[in-house]
Amino acid sequence: MATTTAPAAPATSDAPTVAPEPGPWAVRLPDGTTYGLGSAGLVLGRNPAAPAAHPDAVPVRIDDPGKSVSKTHALLVPEGERIRVLDLRSTNGVALTPRQGDATGVPSEGLLAAPGAIVALGDYAIALGRRPHRDAAAAETPSAAV
Repeated sequence: MATTTAPAAPATSDAPTVAPEPGPWAVRLPDGTTYGLGSAGLVLGRNPAAPAAHPDAVPVRIDDPGKSVSKTHALLVPEGERIRVLDLRSTNGVALTPRQGDATGVPSEGLLAAPGAIVALGDYAIALGRRPHRDAAAAETPSAAV
C-alpha cells in the first residue's frame, strides 16, 4: 500500500523572527526604562488614557507617589523628523528643553522636539532620542541615544 505525504513546508530560517521596530524614536523615563515611539504615539501620566484625537496612543505609566504628574499628562507623537509634545491639560504643565537651549512651557497646540530634548512632566524628566539601527555597528544604544 502506497503512502502519501503532505507537501514539504517551505524552508524557514533558523534565525529568530524580530518584531518590527516601533519607530525611529526612543523615550527614556527617569527610572531608565526606554520605550519605542511608534506612529500612534505615547500618552504619559500616572494612569494615562489615550485622548480622543489619538485613540491608539500607547499608555506609559509614570510611578509618581508625590503626584506632580497628572493622571493623563502629556502626549508624544512623531511628526516627520521631530516629536510633537502636547500638554493634555495637566495640572503642573509640560516644559521642553532642547539639547542646547532653555526650557519652554508647552502650549496646548504643542511644540516640536528634536533628538536630545528633555520633556519635564512635574518633577520628572523624560529624555527623547533616536533608536539605534540594529545593523549599524557605530549606532548608539537606546540609553546613550536618549
